[in-house]
Amino acid sequence: MRLTTNLFRGLLACYLLLLLHLATQSGPDLPVQVWDKLKHAGAFFVLTALVVPAFPGFNLCKRCLSALAFGVLIELTQYFLPHRQASGLDLLANTVGILIFESCYWFSKTLIFKNPPTAD
Repeated sequence: MRLTTNLFRGLLACYLLLLLHLATQSGPDLPVQVWDKLKHAGAFFVLTALVVPAFPGFNLCKRCLSALAFGVLIELTQYFLPHRQASGLDLLANTVGILIFESCYWFSKTLIFKNPPTAD
């Protein structure tokens, strides 16, 4: 168990560094695009999914708040970069990704694995 937890903590750390790196790179200054917001939601879906095995003791609130705190950190970092800008819509998209993961996770734990189908 400890080895698996440490492995996922390492993966989570690498993923956080990757997201931070991508968030600080200069990119084209484009108007709001749906594809960009889907990428944000997807990135934070995966981030929250990595928190589950990395910190198995975290409850729903801790998972959501820790992932959201990282999103806030990214937006604050981008606010101070001359080639980037902070965006409330990005933070909203991040939050949507977190909530979609948590909904899927709850659904899988509550409805699927609690009542597995029986073979007749």
